Amino acid sequence: MKNKMKYRMLLALKYCAFAAISLCFNLAVQAQPSAVVAPGNFHVVVSHRIYRGARPMTEGEVKWLSNLGVKTIIDLQGGDPKAFWVFEDGEWPAQRNLEHLWAHENHVHWLNYPLDSAPALGVQSKEAGEINKVLDVMRNPAYQPVFVHCEHGKDRTGLVVALYQVFYEKPPMTPTAAYREMYADGHSPLLRAMDGYFNLATTPPMSLHKCDHSWCWDQLDLYLQDVNVQDINVQEINLQSLSKH
Repeated sequence: MKNKMKYRMLLALKYCAFAAISLCFNLAVQAQPSAVVAPGNFHVVVSHRIYRGARPMTEGEVKWLSNLGVKTIIDLQGGDPKAFWVFEDGEWPAQRNLEHLWAHENHVHWLNYPLDSAPALGVQSKEAGEINKVLDVMRNPAYQPVFVHCEHGKDRTGLVVALYQVFYEKPPMTPTAAYREMYADGHSPLLRAMDGYFNLATTPPMSLHKCDHSWCWDQLDLYLQDVNVQDINVQEINLQSLSKH
Protein backbone atom coordinates (compact mmCIF):
# COMPACT_ATOMS: atom_id res chain seq x y z
CA MET A 1 0.00 0.00 0.00
CA LYS A 2 2.81 2.36 0.94
CA ASN A 3 4.65 1.55 -2.29
CA LYS A 4 1.54 2.39 -4.31
CA MET A 5 1.19 5.72 -2.51
CA LYS A 6 4.85 6.55 -3.14
CA TYR A 7 4.46 5.64 -6.82
CA ARG A 8 1.41 7.87 -7.17
CA MET A 9 3.17 10.74 -5.42
CA LEU A 10 6.16 10.37 -7.74
CA LEU A 11 3.88 10.41 -10.78
CA ALA A 12 2.13 13.52 -9.48
CA LEU A 13 5.46 15.25 -8.84
CA LYS A 14 6.71 14.35 -12.32
CA TYR A 15 3.46 15.68 -13.85
CA CYS A 16 3.74 18.96 -11.92
CA ALA A 17 7.42 19.34 -12.76
CA PHE A 18 6.82 18.69 -16.45
CA ALA A 19 3.93 21.14 -16.53
CA ALA A 20 5.94 23.84 -14.72
CA ILE A 21 8.98 23.42 -16.97
CA SER A 22 6.81 23.46 -20.11
CA LEU A 23 4.98 26.59 -19.01
CA CYS A 24 8.15 28.45 -18.00
CA PHE A 25 9.84 27.54 -21.28
CA ASN A 26 6.89 28.75 -23.33
CA LEU A 27 6.57 32.00 -21.40
CA ALA A 28 10.31 32.66 -21.75
CA VAL A 29 10.22 32.03 -25.49
CA GLN A 30 7.12 34.14 -26.00
CA ALA A 31 8.59 37.05 -24.05
CA GLN A 32 11.26 37.46 -26.74
CA PRO A 33 10.79 39.79 -29.74
CA SER A 34 8.71 38.01 -32.35
CA ALA A 35 7.73 38.28 -35.98
CA VAL A 36 4.56 40.21 -36.77
CA VAL A 37 2.54 37.42 -38.37
CA ALA A 38 -1.04 36.13 -38.33
CA PRO A 39 -2.09 33.67 -35.60
CA GLY A 40 -2.38 30.06 -36.68
CA ASN A 41 -5.54 28.84 -38.39
CA PHE A 42 -6.59 32.44 -39.07
CA HIS A 43 -9.88 32.87 -40.97
CA VAL A 44 -12.05 35.79 -41.99
CA VAL A 45 -15.65 35.15 -40.93
CA VAL A 46 -17.06 38.56 -41.87
CA SER A 47 -14.61 41.05 -43.35
CA HIS A 48 -13.86 43.98 -41.03
CA ARG A 49 -16.12 42.49 -38.34
CA ILE A 50 -15.38 38.94 -37.25
CA TYR A 51 -12.14 36.95 -37.41
CA ARG A 52 -11.24 33.59 -35.89
CA GLY A 53 -8.14 31.50 -35.30
CA ALA A 54 -5.84 29.75 -32.87
CA ARG A 55 -4.39 31.25 -29.71
CA PRO A 56 -1.85 34.04 -30.38
CA MET A 57 1.46 32.45 -29.46
CA THR A 58 3.56 35.63 -29.41
CA GLU A 59 3.19 39.36 -29.01
CA GLY A 60 3.98 39.66 -32.72
CA GLU A 61 0.76 37.82 -33.53
CA VAL A 62 -1.24 40.18 -31.32
CA LYS A 63 0.47 43.12 -33.00
CA TRP A 64 -0.53 41.68 -36.39
CA LEU A 65 -4.16 41.59 -35.23
CA SER A 66 -3.86 45.17 -34.00
CA ASN A 67 -2.42 46.25 -37.36
CA LEU A 68 -5.37 44.53 -39.04
CA GLY A 69 -7.69 46.78 -37.04
CA VAL A 70 -8.92 44.27 -34.47
CA LYS A 71 -10.46 46.08 -31.49
CA THR A 72 -11.29 43.07 -29.31
CA ILE A 73 -9.78 39.65 -28.66
CA ILE A 74 -12.11 37.06 -27.15
CA ASP A 75 -10.23 34.23 -25.43
CA LEU A 76 -12.37 31.12 -24.85
CA GLN A 77 -9.73 29.27 -22.82
CA GLY A 78 -9.52 28.52 -19.12
CA GLY A 79 -12.58 26.28 -18.89
CA ASP A 80 -10.97 22.89 -19.50
CA PRO A 81 -10.28 20.43 -16.66
CA LYS A 82 -6.78 20.81 -15.24
CA ALA A 83 -5.76 17.47 -16.73
CA PHE A 84 -5.83 19.21 -20.15
CA TRP A 85 -3.57 22.07 -19.11
CA VAL A 86 -0.32 20.24 -19.75
CA PHE A 87 -1.36 19.82 -23.40
CA GLU A 88 -2.87 23.29 -23.98
CA ASP A 89 -0.75 26.18 -22.73
CA GLY A 90 -3.61 28.65 -23.11
CA GLU A 91 -5.50 26.98 -20.26
CA TRP A 92 -2.89 28.21 -17.75
CA PRO A 93 -3.76 31.52 -16.00
CA ALA A 94 -0.19 32.75 -16.53
CA GLN A 95 -0.50 32.33 -20.28
CA ARG A 96 -3.84 34.12 -20.42
CA ASN A 97 -2.42 36.93 -18.30
CA LEU A 98 0.46 37.26 -20.74
CA GLU A 99 -1.93 37.45 -23.69
CA HIS A 100 -3.91 40.09 -21.81
CA LEU A 101 -0.71 42.10 -21.37
CA TRP A 102 0.14 41.81 -25.08
CA ALA A 103 -3.34 43.02 -25.97
CA HIS A 104 -3.08 45.98 -23.58
CA GLU A 105 0.32 46.99 -24.97
CA ASN A 106 -1.11 46.91 -28.50
CA HIS A 107 -4.28 48.84 -27.60
CA VAL A 108 -6.60 45.88 -28.08
CA HIS A 109 -9.46 45.10 -25.69
CA TRP A 110 -9.11 41.56 -24.25
CA LEU A 111 -11.99 39.48 -22.86
CA ASN A 112 -11.94 35.98 -21.40
CA TYR A 113 -15.00 33.71 -21.42
CA PRO A 114 -13.79 30.22 -20.36
CA LEU A 115 -15.49 27.30 -22.09
CA ASP A 116 -14.94 23.56 -21.67
CA SER A 117 -13.81 22.01 -24.95
CA ALA A 118 -15.26 18.58 -24.08
CA PRO A 119 -17.98 18.88 -21.42
CA ALA A 120 -18.80 15.36 -20.25
CA LEU A 121 -22.37 16.30 -19.28
CA GLY A 122 -23.00 18.52 -22.27
CA VAL A 123 -23.18 22.32 -22.33
CA GLN A 124 -24.91 23.29 -19.07
CA SER A 125 -26.78 26.53 -18.37
CA LYS A 126 -23.78 28.30 -16.78
CA GLU A 127 -21.63 27.69 -19.84
CA ALA A 128 -24.53 28.52 -22.16
CA GLY A 129 -24.63 31.88 -20.39
CA GLU A 130 -20.95 32.40 -21.22
CA ILE A 131 -21.69 31.60 -24.86
CA ASN A 132 -24.44 34.24 -24.75
CA LYS A 133 -21.94 36.82 -23.52
CA VAL A 134 -19.53 35.94 -26.32
CA LEU A 135 -22.25 36.34 -28.95
CA ASP A 136 -23.33 39.66 -27.46
CA VAL A 137 -19.77 40.98 -27.81
CA MET A 138 -19.32 39.59 -31.31
CA ARG A 139 -22.50 41.25 -32.60
CA ASN A 140 -21.85 44.61 -30.95
CA PRO A 141 -20.34 47.11 -33.45
CA ALA A 142 -18.58 48.89 -30.58
CA TYR A 143 -16.32 45.84 -30.13
CA GLN A 144 -15.78 45.04 -33.80
CA PRO A 145 -13.61 43.95 -35.46
CA VAL A 146 -13.44 40.96 -33.11
CA PHE A 147 -10.94 38.10 -33.11
CA VAL A 148 -12.18 35.00 -31.28
CA HIS A 149 -9.96 32.06 -30.39
CA CYS A 150 -9.44 28.97 -28.26
CA GLU A 151 -6.25 26.87 -28.33
CA HIS A 152 -6.50 25.67 -31.93
CA GLY A 153 -9.35 27.82 -33.25
CA LYS A 154 -11.42 24.78 -34.19
CA ASP A 155 -13.83 23.53 -31.54
CA ARG A 156 -14.95 26.12 -28.99
CA THR A 157 -14.25 28.79 -31.58
CA GLY A 158 -16.16 26.82 -34.21
CA LEU A 159 -19.23 26.56 -32.00
CA VAL A 160 -19.56 30.28 -31.18
CA VAL A 161 -18.79 31.32 -34.77
CA ALA A 162 -21.42 28.92 -36.13
CA LEU A 163 -24.02 30.32 -33.72
CA TYR A 164 -23.06 33.85 -34.73
CA GLN A 165 -23.47 32.97 -38.40
CA VAL A 166 -26.96 31.57 -37.83
CA PHE A 167 -28.34 34.35 -35.64
CA TYR A 168 -26.38 37.52 -36.40
CA GLU A 169 -24.67 37.31 -39.78
CA LYS A 170 -26.40 39.31 -42.53
CA PRO A 171 -27.76 37.51 -44.43
CA PRO A 172 -27.86 34.67 -41.85
CA MET A 173 -26.54 31.23 -42.68
CA THR A 174 -28.79 28.24 -42.35
CA PRO A 175 -27.96 25.95 -39.40
CA THR A 176 -26.99 23.23 -41.88
CA ALA A 177 -24.56 25.50 -43.74
CA ALA A 178 -23.03 26.86 -40.52
CA TYR A 179 -22.68 23.33 -39.13
CA ARG A 180 -20.90 22.15 -42.29
CA GLU A 181 -18.56 25.13 -42.20
CA MET A 182 -17.80 24.44 -38.54
CA TYR A 183 -16.56 20.98 -39.55
CA ALA A 184 -14.79 22.25 -42.66
CA ASP A 185 -12.74 24.56 -40.41
CA GLY A 186 -11.56 21.69 -38.23
CA HIS A 187 -14.20 20.96 -35.57
CA SER A 188 -13.67 17.47 -34.12
CA PRO A 189 -16.44 14.87 -34.53
CA LEU A 190 -15.47 13.54 -31.08
CA LEU A 191 -16.92 16.60 -29.34
CA ARG A 192 -20.54 15.54 -29.59
CA ALA A 193 -21.70 17.70 -26.69
CA MET A 194 -20.97 20.85 -28.69
CA ASP A 195 -22.86 19.43 -31.65
CA GLY A 196 -25.80 18.68 -29.36
CA TYR A 197 -25.86 22.22 -28.02
CA PHE A 198 -25.64 23.73 -31.49
CA ASN A 199 -28.59 21.63 -32.64
CA LEU A 200 -30.56 22.45 -29.50
CA ALA A 201 -29.90 26.18 -29.77
CA THR A 202 -30.72 26.46 -33.47
CA THR A 203 -33.86 24.33 -33.57
CA PRO A 204 -37.10 26.40 -33.37
CA PRO A 205 -38.75 27.30 -31.13
CA MET A 206 -35.87 26.99 -28.66
CA SER A 207 -33.23 29.57 -29.65
CA LEU A 208 -31.92 29.19 -26.10
CA HIS A 209 -28.99 31.52 -26.55
CA LYS A 210 -31.41 34.42 -27.11
CA CYS A 211 -33.34 33.83 -23.90
CA ASP A 212 -32.52 36.36 -21.17
CA HIS A 213 -34.96 34.98 -18.60
CA SER A 214 -33.85 32.68 -15.77
CA TRP A 215 -36.84 30.44 -16.53
CA CYS A 216 -35.18 29.26 -19.73
CA TRP A 217 -31.97 28.26 -17.98
CA ASP A 218 -33.87 26.57 -15.11
CA GLN A 219 -35.82 24.54 -17.63
CA LEU A 220 -32.65 23.66 -19.53
CA ASP A 221 -31.00 22.38 -16.32
CA LEU A 222 -34.01 20.17 -15.58
CA TYR A 223 -34.11 18.95 -19.17
CA LEU A 224 -30.44 18.03 -19.24
CA GLN A 225 -30.78 16.03 -16.03
CA ASP A 226 -33.11 13.63 -17.84
CA VAL A 227 -31.71 13.67 -21.37
CA ASN A 228 -28.25 12.93 -22.70
CA VAL A 229 -27.42 15.83 -25.03
CA GLN A 230 -25.60 13.48 -27.38
CA ASP A 231 -28.80 11.48 -27.92
CA ILE A 232 -31.14 14.40 -28.55
CA ASN A 233 -33.35 14.11 -31.62
CA VAL A 234 -33.59 17.79 -32.42
CA GLN A 235 -36.72 17.29 -34.51
CA GLU A 236 -38.60 16.21 -31.37
CA ILE A 237 -37.61 19.15 -29.14
CA ASN A 238 -40.38 21.63 -28.33
CA LEU A 239 -41.43 23.87 -25.50
CA GLN A 240 -44.23 21.51 -24.49
CA SER A 241 -41.75 18.75 -23.69
CA LEU A 242 -39.74 21.13 -21.53
CA SER A 243 -42.79 22.39 -19.65
CA LYS A 244 -43.60 18.87 -18.46
CA HIS A 245 -40.46 18.71 -16.28
